[in-house]
Amino acid sequence: MPQAGSQAAALPREGEGFDAQVVADASGLWSKMSGDIALRRMEHVGVTLTSTIQLIAELAGNWSTPEGSQLVQVIMGTAQA
Repeated sequence: MPQAGSQAAALPREGEGFDAQVVADASGLWSKMSGDIALRRMEHVGVTLTSTIQLIAELAGNWSTPEGSQLVQVIMGTAQA
């Protein structure tokens, strides 16, 4: 159960004063209901929920730089494959 792994890693970090972030679409789900409950539980204690593309965008910082432009090409190529 990958969502259980996300919870096991994220929930204690929030309690220790860290800002935990979980990439929600990178986790397999046992069922939709269990996934929804796990995400709600993590969000309730302050875990930041994000998506893969949102995380990549944050890491890129600025799509107009040469590096950001290269990243767009990689993402678009992956999406079309």
